[in-house]
Amino acid sequence: VTTATGKNPIKTANQAAAREDVEYAEPNLVRQLQRFGFIPADELFKDQWHLHAPEDGTDLVAGADIFAPDAWEITRGVREIVICVADDGFDLTHPDFQGPNKVAGRLNAFESNGNVFFSDDVMPKPGDYHGTPCAGVALAEVNGQGTVGVAPGCGFLAVRFPLQFDDGAMAKMFQRISREADVVSCSWGYGPANAPLSRAFSEVLSELAKTGGRRGKGLVICVAAGNNNCPVKDLNNTRTYQFNFNGSIRSYSGPIDRWIAAHPD
Repeated sequence: VTTATGKNPIKTANQAAAREDVEYAEPNLVRQLQRFGFIPADELFKDQWHLHAPEDGTDLVAGADIFAPDAWEITRGVREIVICVADDGFDLTHPDFQGPNKVAGRLNAFESNGNVFFSDDVMPKPGDYHGTPCAGVALAEVNGQGTVGVAPGCGFLAVRFPLQFDDGAMAKMFQRISREADVVSCSWGYGPANAPLSRAFSEVLSELAKTGGRRGKGLVICVAAGNNNCPVKDLNNTRTYQFNFNGSIRSYSGPIDRWIAAHPD
């Protein structure tokens, strides 16, 4: 069947299939196919094995990823969902943090005379190197260059704070974050050690996890659990745990309680 014959290919195939001397007749269909999953054009995405690892590689097993393209078929995030990354400073001039309404807020937390105050200067200071890449892992834009984040469509609340905050200051900072974010990512922690939370801070986190967040539906709190390759299952530490601390090998043989990371909520 060609355009020149002027015949409907489906009807023609059906007519041919009805003949006794024809075994089968079917139209040769063209189907509009879609690639499996959303694959961003960002040049370094192919190296982001934590997002998408379809094949075995050096020190890598296929499937050792979070299957991000599968999730992106459902959503890549929207600006109305704000992710806070609390860390040591953020280069907000980076191309991966550009885009309409990408940066939802800036909070530079500092303590003075027992009170916590906030300015808007979250740019990195000397020695700050951690916050920018952590924010990129969470929400770097799909822009055809560099890397891409897990939720590239989400808004970004950048919170810079000193790692010397006490529990009281931490509680106040989390309460302020809860007013402006839906999710908070904390790529830091304490340990390996037996470091239980204070009751006051623990109760603040429980309340925020259940009724906090900018919508009052609960603040999702994500905290690093395995820094220094710390055990996350053998919390009784039945084997004396050794870890690298600034180039020297240290040992710890007590029980493990990872502070915020051990919170049940």
